[in-house]
Amino acid sequence: MPNSISGWIGRNKLGFEYYLVDDGWKRWKADGKDDWACLREVCDYAKTNGVKIWAWVDCKDVPTAAKRTNFLDRAVAAGVAGVKIDFEPEANVRWVNWYDETLRDAAARKLMINFHGANKPIGRERTWPNEMTRESIRGHEYHILRYNRTLPPQHDCILPFTRFVIGPGDYTPTVFNPKELRGYTWAHELAQAVVFTSPYLCYADHPAKLSEQPRRRRVEGDSLDVGRNGGSAGQRNRQMRRLRPPQRKAMVHWRPQWRRSHDAGLGAEFSRPRQISNDSTGRRAGSR
Repeated sequence: MPNSISGWIGRNKLGFEYYLVDDGWKRWKADGKDDWACLREVCDYAKTNGVKIWAWVDCKDVPTAAKRTNFLDRAVAAGVAGVKIDFEPEANVRWVNWYDETLRDAAARKLMINFHGANKPIGRERTWPNEMTRESIRGHEYHILRYNRTLPPQHDCILPFTRFVIGPGDYTPTVFNPKELRGYTWAHELAQAVVFTSPYLCYADHPAKLSEQPRRRRVEGDSLDVGRNGGSAGQRNRQMRRLRPPQRKAMVHWRPQWRRSHDAGLGAEFSRPRQISNDSTGRRAGSR
């Protein structure tokens, strides 16, 4: 198990409940152990510290039912709680079906899913609530030094009224590293974590930066739990306070980035899709 990961899990001062092991873990080797054995060691160690582990995978490693089943079974055996799947190709019939098939297989194993680099949301989480979020957004990953790109600040002001209207977005917000701010302020960065709604909200900065005072106080467990004041989507023109509901908790992880997330409380109902019937008017049953 990499020392950096074990160190941050053991010093989980921010109270985060999840820890994302992002791209790179498939190259782990230690003391004769392969990548999966190392991941299992991380999960076991995290469990002793009250933390659950998510793992990253490239979609090219899980494109078919057989490969997906093999990966998800090994993830469950390793003790993983959720999977972040990245680099999905453009939509076609095969890949549109792939999203449903992947969520079905993950739900049967009580695994949460984050589709990164994915197509836009279409409400699939109503059928498969183990889909926590998906990217399909120009987020903080675009606005980083090594790409020499800067997002104009007004971009973030538009997103609550456009992209976030149709579903959660994996924006990977909130960076305090001065080199990565690129003209943004701490207030701007903190507002991203509050305004941008996602049950699985992934912080993008190094944990050391999040832990430093006075910023640490703003990102600790319940410090952003202000959902009681949230309005509906239709009230966005009056307030940008459509926030996470009070029961949602904050979490963090590491790639070199820590992440923030929400425990979905996966249950047996995830083993089958939700059935939504229509009445004679064409409205969904139970709709207003």
